[in-house]
Amino acid sequence: MSKRARIARTAAISNGMVWFGLALFVGAFAVQLAPSALAGEWAGVVGWICLVLATIGLIVMGLVEQRTMRAARIKYGHHP
Repeated sequence: MSKRARIARTAAISNGMVWFGLALFVGAFAVQLAPSALAGEWAGVVGWICLVLATIGLIVMGLVEQRTMRAARIKYGHHP
C-alpha cells in the first residue's frame, strides 16, 4: 500500500469517525430529552424534532462525504 493510499484510507476513517460521532452525540441528546419533550408543550416537541432531524442530517452528510471520498479515490487512483 502506497503512502498516498494510506493517507486516503486514514482520511476516510477519520471523516467517518467525525460525522458519525457527531450524529451519535446529538442523537444522545435527543434520546435524553425525549421523555420531557414529548410530555411538555409544543415547543419542547419542536426542539426534540429539530434534534432528531439534525442527527439524521449528520448521518446523511457523513454518508455523502464517504461516498465522495471513495469516488475521488477510485477516479484519481494510481495508474501504473
